[in-house]
Amino acid sequence: MAYSVPAVETAIKLLNYLKANAHSQKSLAEVCDALGIPRSSGFNIMKTLEKHGFVKFDNDSKRYSLGWAMVELGTKASEQMNYVEVVRPYLRTLGRETSLTCVLAQRAGDQLLILDKVESSNDIRVTATVGQLYPLAAGALGKVLMAYLSSKDIESYLARYGLPSVTQNAITDIDVFLLELAEVRRVGFAKSLEEYVRGVNVVASPIFDASGGVSLTVAALGLVSALPAEQIEEFGSKVLSTAQRMTNTLGGAWQGPAV
Repeated sequence: MAYSVPAVETAIKLLNYLKANAHSQKSLAEVCDALGIPRSSGFNIMKTLEKHGFVKFDNDSKRYSLGWAMVELGTKASEQMNYVEVVRPYLRTLGRETSLTCVLAQRAGDQLLILDKVESSNDIRVTATVGQLYPLAAGALGKVLMAYLSSKDIESYLARYGLPSVTQNAITDIDVFLLELAEVRRVGFAKSLEEYVRGVNVVASPIFDASGGVSLTVAALGLVSALPAEQIEEFGSKVLSTAQRMTNTLGGAWQGPAV
């Protein structure tokens, strides 16, 4: 099922029109007439975009152009794509070494976002979707991203969202979860044994930025048959080594255990 919000669709059309005509400013009437948008709704949406910096209104000419927020978004997107491309070779190598689906993810507010993936070549495999959002505390990826937050931030998140029981193996006891986070910091990787998706095990490690904070995480995902519990340490070591190489390549300050 394709989801669509009319107001958002209209806002996107307005921005794309201004982008295509970036050489000249446009009046509200010109934009709305060109796109077949009622001027009343076009006015409301344009003013909302202006409020948040996505478009700029010139009071003298009464015309619109793209705003500073678009420049900022474009810059951030470019930076994100750059570091994804930089570490992609390591992700591919990890995929070949483990024969598992491997992903790169980052924190996105109170969620985690899948940035890149290399899927297993096995006929029966775990798949991942780039752009998919998950709860911040979800499985091994979430444990890694939360393990290096301050105690205050961890407590605040857990107070707001708790630990939902999504599978029979899900950790719902906060004290147990906090012990898991401490273990992540000690050994350098997190494990999830069918905690978020039944039949799927995951190992993940942190990628540190220049300040020593965790900006990204890399993980290997597999069906229980391909990533059995008794081999978690073996796979965890491979993911940990990959995370350290990614950290070094991105100019980060490695804070995990020596590899």
